[in-house]
Amino acid sequence: MQKELVWRNLLILSVSLIAFFFVTLFVANYVNRYNQEKELLYVADLFKDELTSVSSQNLSNEVYRLTDGQERYSIVLSDNLGEIKIDGASDHMGEGVLDRLSEKELSGFNESQNMPYVYIADGKMHCMVRFNSDLILRTSIAMVDNSEFIITSTFFLVVVLLVVMVISVMMTNNVSKTVVKTFSNINHHLKTIAGGQYSPISLNEPYPEVAEAYSEMNVVIQNIQSYIQNINAEKNKLDSVINNVGEGIIILDTNGFIVTINEFAKTFSKFSQGQTNHYTDNLKNQRFLTLISKGLTEDYHTDFSTEDGKIYYVSFNHYVSGGDKLVSIVIFDVTAARIEERRRVEFLSNASHELKTPITSISGFSELLASGLINDSDKVKDYANRILTASIGMKATIDDLLYLSRIDNITDQSFKTEPINLADVIADCIANRQVLAENKRVEIVFEPKNVQIIGNRGFLGHMISNLIDNAIKYNVVGGKVIISLGKTEKGVSYLSVEDTGVGIDESHIEFIFDRFYRVDDSRNRATGGTGIGLTICKKIATLHGGDITVESQLEKGTKFTVIFNRNNTLKEDKND
Repeated sequence: MQKELVWRNLLILSVSLIAFFFVTLFVANYVNRYNQEKELLYVADLFKDELTSVSSQNLSNEVYRLTDGQERYSIVLSDNLGEIKIDGASDHMGEGVLDRLSEKELSGFNESQNMPYVYIADGKMHCMVRFNSDLILRTSIAMVDNSEFIITSTFFLVVVLLVVMVISVMMTNNVSKTVVKTFSNINHHLKTIAGGQYSPISLNEPYPEVAEAYSEMNVVIQNIQSYIQNINAEKNKLDSVINNVGEGIIILDTNGFIVTINEFAKTFSKFSQGQTNHYTDNLKNQRFLTLISKGLTEDYHTDFSTEDGKIYYVSFNHYVSGGDKLVSIVIFDVTAARIEERRRVEFLSNASHELKTPITSISGFSELLASGLINDSDKVKDYANRILTASIGMKATIDDLLYLSRIDNITDQSFKTEPINLADVIADCIANRQVLAENKRVEIVFEPKNVQIIGNRGFLGHMISNLIDNAIKYNVVGGKVIISLGKTEKGVSYLSVEDTGVGIDESHIEFIFDRFYRVDDSRNRATGGTGIGLTICKKIATLHGGDITVESQLEKGTKFTVIFNRNNTLKEDKND
């Protein structure tokens, strides 16, 4: 733009100066000719008067006298046929180059009807007038040579033109720079405001019009910036809310073009930016695409399972916003809920089964005893013992179920903690299980340490008792139960209960903490197990910020380890 302005101004100026030169030259030439013609007419009239008063015999002498000593003017007298009779350019003796007037000169004079006839020929201006009835007077004056004037003028014109052009280029360049700078500043600030940045345009300009335009532009840009900031703030809030919700959100128009999609939905749908905004160009989850094709035509709700085993609830809903028909797709991760539902169903089924078996046994033997058909005292005693055993097992199952329910419904307010010497809790548990260990001839090995933990004594005692019970029940006769306290290499405290019993097959290890899971039903029933004890232990360990792991080998034994995290670490007494 700047170059174009400079070249345009230069072209206009150059054309104007050249046109002015030629007009001036023409006017000067015209004025010069006009003045010369007036002079010639005056001189011609003066010569005529001078010659009229002279006799015809002295006419030649008078012509020579008038033209002698000067070269500018010349006088010629000719007859009516154009033959020159007297020529002031010849000498006094009448010798000279005599000539005659041309037919063109005579015809021009005749056409002037005896009026002065002025014309230019042979580099001179001539004036022909009637001297008398027989003679024609032609007075001539040398034309001023304008060639030098023209050359000089042209030279000065070129010099002036170059100087003016340089000055014009400089001035036009400065002005054009200001104009271009003005538009560039406006363009730059419009771009920066569109990019979310703003700085006011400096008003320090030499031209008040530009400064005023900048001032108005600053007001406009400031208003735009404020408006954009408000919009961006609201958009950021909305984006933050949408991207941080725990559900996937996709909004499509009815043609399938994506209006909004949050991060959760991008991960779920395997989003990859395509050439267009259509969902088929961006979403790569092929199974999910089949749901969308149906959801674009009607409201639709269904569960959706992924390859990694997760379950999502997908809901399609049609609505109208601002005159546009849109489809909202909401994706909920319901994996935990569906697993919990399944666990509840399984739990109820297992609990029913566990309670039904002893109830059936109690009911059956009770009917036999109540019928009076059993008269054998030994059988009556056997049936009574079976009823007792079944009722004890049912009571144990109900107690474990109630205890598990208590743990499931515990809150921060109901979970009371205190500093506990873990060695004291273990010693109490060992004392309560000593008779059971002696009956099976199992030795309990424990080296007490003054170790403390922040926890609930009742829950910890229940967990440790369950672990010791299992270690005794599933041990071999003459085996050992080894209880240890210590710290891992990372400084995290732990306790472990290890036995030298039958061990657990590797295929069962990942399921042993599930409710009512039994490695061997016959063995569990023989030892009185309910299949809930390890589930309770797992939950108690979690309540205390820890975790429980198991290591086992068949015919070599099993080791359960409870590891506490750093926020609830075991503290060893320095005096130990």
